[in-house]
Amino acid sequence: MAGATETGDIPDVLKAISPAIEETKDQPGDAIENAVRANARNIAKRLQSAGPIIAPRVQWGELKIVAAYYSLDTGQVELLK
Repeated sequence: MAGATETGDIPDVLKAISPAIEETKDQPGDAIENAVRANARNIAKRLQSAGPIIAPRVQWGELKIVAAYYSLDTGQVELLK
């Protein structure tokens, strides 16, 4: 709806996923699937340097964080690069 304002948690969700939407807006294929995959990669990248517990373990090779896409249609998980 033109002129509508978001309420509740919607503004936070939109803010969180907007980089992935912007990053994939000109890519061929399904826009939603492209954005979901990009968002998973962005989150994995952020988690690698998250806080004093996770970041050192990633650096030391004790922990590996990977992005993944779960298909609701097939139930399969695809690891993303």
